[in-house]
Amino acid sequence: DVRQWAISALVTVPSLHIGKGGAGLSLAAGPALGFWSLTGSANRTTIGGIAAVEFAAPITPDWRLLASGGGSLSGSPFEASDLPAEFEPSTLWSGQVGLGVQYAF
Repeated sequence: DVRQWAISALVTVPSLHIGKGGAGLSLAAGPALGFWSLTGSANRTTIGGIAAVEFAAPITPDWRLLASGGGSLSGSPFEASDLPAEFEPSTLWSGQVGLGVQYAF
């Protein structure tokens, strides 16, 4: 059983405004710290980074639709001794997509 929790701090930069209604694209990036729990092994910590493109479009004056897609890169939570001889630890790449709504205060 493998479980991972991650903490990240992203900086988001508006990049492109679309129309006059407040829609636009933003770029987000930052570091990530991963905490791994591996059954039968000691817990591990990895350091990596995350980058994403976010699209926001107004639904009403107070609500926005958000869509995002991006990826992350980090070190392997496995050590060579955790794996069979024919495998070796490598860099982890992952992708993510998101869809949600946001309320503007």
